[in-house]
Amino acid sequence: MQPDHRGSPSPSAAADASGSKNKSETARWTEEEEVRLLRTALEIAREPVESFDATVSPVERVRRAVGGDFTAKEIVQKTKQLRKRYEDMCCRRLRNSSGEADADVFGTSFELSDQIWGSHGGDKENEKGNGKEGDRNAA
Repeated sequence: MQPDHRGSPSPSAAADASGSKNKSETARWTEEEEVRLLRTALEIAREPVESFDATVSPVERVRRAVGGDFTAKEIVQKTKQLRKRYEDMCCRRLRNSSGEADADVFGTSFELSDQIWGSHGGDKENEKGNGKEGDRNAA
């Protein structure tokens, strides 16, 4: 059994040019790391375009906020996974018409995801001031 290297890619994953990974080779994320990723994505989504710093990629900002040794690929993969989980939760809520009860299961992650990818997007303040529907979405 291979040790868990918290986000460092295994030799086979690094050698795999196609980018596919086995389940055993994927990085392990704690709930706290997921919440930090989502909070950083929300901050990025809410920033005015004019303040964007091209010298620091959004993925690097997430990496710093999360504090793990995750690769850019793992961060992007996790962001996509969180968005899919959010979309699945929304679909489940619609099918079950259960509203708030299911949101409690997903908790903080659901609330942050809803602010990023929900109908209001990540830029609520600019929507009010400019009359625009969110110009940018994270991920």
